[in-house]
Amino acid sequence: MATCLRYPGKVVIVTGGTRGIGLAIMREFVRQGANVVFCSRACGAERGQAIQRELQDSGCPGEAFYQVCDVTNEADIQRLILVTIERYGCLDCLVNNAADVETGTIDDVTAEDFRNMMEVNVVSCLLTSKYSLPYLRETRGNIINIGSLRGVIGGKNLLSYNTSKGAVIAMTKALAIDESKYGVRVNSLSPGNIWTPMWEKYASQNMDPKATIREAECHQLLGRFGTPEEVALGVLYLAADGTFCTGFNLVISGGAEVGFGTKDVVDPQPGKICQGANVVFCSRTCGAMGLAQCRSCGTDGHEDPAAAGQPTGILTVTAAFANIPSAPPSTLASPPTPTASSMFLGTAASERVMSQQ
Repeated sequence: MATCLRYPGKVVIVTGGTRGIGLAIMREFVRQGANVVFCSRACGAERGQAIQRELQDSGCPGEAFYQVCDVTNEADIQRLILVTIERYGCLDCLVNNAADVETGTIDDVTAEDFRNMMEVNVVSCLLTSKYSLPYLRETRGNIINIGSLRGVIGGKNLLSYNTSKGAVIAMTKALAIDESKYGVRVNSLSPGNIWTPMWEKYASQNMDPKATIREAECHQLLGRFGTPEEVALGVLYLAADGTFCTGFNLVISGGAEVGFGTKDVVDPQPGKICQGANVVFCSRTCGAMGLAQCRSCGTDGHEDPAAAGQPTGILTVTAAFANIPSAPPSTLASPPTPTASSMFLGTAASERVMSQQ
């Protein structure tokens, strides 16, 4: 019995296609009859050519062709697209998979580090999409951007990576809107913890790699890492079967985002938060008032800025705030009925937020 192929004769580009998720995506498309151009930086050329030969000898119905491409180099990206068109005559699907990961909080990250992460993970998606779209519009094809669960819900110690993947997901939605008039679908797929060389690199950057891996396994409801092959099947669905999906972010995470996870414990230092603080507040002129009441204890614990000779808009919180009880919120007395002055603080905060949006 003949096997029904899901993407026969289609032409696909997969960036970062020599390792991990990208390699699994490329292999799955070839198994489903597609002609796939995959790429890596020059340092991965030997590996890429070996993968091409392996698939040529495997008897798969599709074809794999390797091309050197540094996705941070605009000329390389243009050449990748042109090679694809010269070889196969059209383009049906672009998979933006190439990415890098670096650990670090804002205290660790330099501006150069951050820009480099954006170049690899975000600008590359922009440029490959830009130069592919003239051909994708002709075939009414589709783009699939590989995001990350961390771009959706965040994750500690990965500031630059989280930011970049959030940007990729946002770009996906923006492109989906703009390209809908051409019949081009644009979706993203956000994997959770998938065991890949990139995840292994991330674990190695932590003080205890084994503990990091064990902790990550517990994040999923299914109690394990996902596999690149499972992600590849999701990509194939978006390309071949999800013909009514666009602007969609498919999360493949083993349920990691479901339920309440363990959070880092933060010591709120009860009784010390407000003592002696300088509070900058603002409102429109019509809302200016002299005093504001502490909403926790009901005490008029604020000095009148004008009477104290301070610049308008700056309050010094007095020691009255130091008496805030440290008991859980459920055991505290109900707050007093808001006065005009206490309501003013909330109004000012709301106006400040609105003015920033």
